[in-house]
Amino acid sequence: MFLPALILLFVTNLSEYRRTKCTQAYIFTEKPKNAKLIVVAFRGTEPFDVDDWCTDLDLSFASMGAIGRAHIGFLKALGLRDEYDLEKGWPKNDERSDKNEHPYAYYTIREKLKELLKDNPNAKFIITGHSLGGALAVLFTTLLLMHEENELMSKLMGIFTFGQPRVGDGNLSSFMERNLNQLSKRYYRMVYRYDLVPRIPFDDPISKFKHCGLCLYYRGWYKGDLIGDQPNKNYFDLNYFLPHYYNSWADLLQSRRLGEDYKESQTSTMCRMFGLLIPGIASHSPKDYVNSARLATLADAKLY
Repeated sequence: MFLPALILLFVTNLSEYRRTKCTQAYIFTEKPKNAKLIVVAFRGTEPFDVDDWCTDLDLSFASMGAIGRAHIGFLKALGLRDEYDLEKGWPKNDERSDKNEHPYAYYTIREKLKELLKDNPNAKFIITGHSLGGALAVLFTTLLLMHEENELMSKLMGIFTFGQPRVGDGNLSSFMERNLNQLSKRYYRMVYRYDLVPRIPFDDPISKFKHCGLCLYYRGWYKGDLIGDQPNKNYFDLNYFLPHYYNSWADLLQSRRLGEDYKESQTSTMCRMFGLLIPGIASHSPKDYVNSARLATLADAKLY
């Protein structure tokens, strides 16, 4: 399957917000003309980008009306203008005079997508991303539904995210499940082992964040299961204390046994070493998601 390789793509700057912060994404087709597939790939958190970390850690909710509430940092990364007024925060169209000078990610990507679909009328599109990119992929789709972009949604093949954090509350989760099921669209969340990020923000009575979509859970290098949600729902669970550390050691040892095609860089090895101290961090690496997708077999599950 070619989809997991998308998380390796580097991307271009598409949006500025809060003066210094930017969202990165990449749009491409599988061939220059008469394309059948368009991919919208959002980039995840850059490890040494302070602005990305500020986006991730802004855990407050912003209301999206009847749809529910969503992670405000992720919404701002897509171009949220007013966190207190939904109509001002997310108008259907960007009517600003300086929109070309200061583009917002959501509107820029949406218009580019419309142009590509017009040029390639037989094409479908998928939306994908790793980590922060996965969160933006889901909320980008949420906004398309909210703005009733029915023509666009009719061309959506599916949403595929990798190591994605939770993005909203139970109402938003129900909204997405209901609408995507009605449209027969597929939304899959890939989760590798005890990856920390899909287990935050917490799904508890205080935080109230919820996942939606089907979880493709990689229990190890070679085995995957299609399930409702990943085990160890929230990261800080004493029942999983020992398995966290066991898997960190197992991944480090397994990575040294892979063939030349899967050889890891010194950076990946250092990340795994760091994961021995804080398990779950190393499992968030795009390398694990790519290798797992290439090597794993699914137990009685088919994506298509």
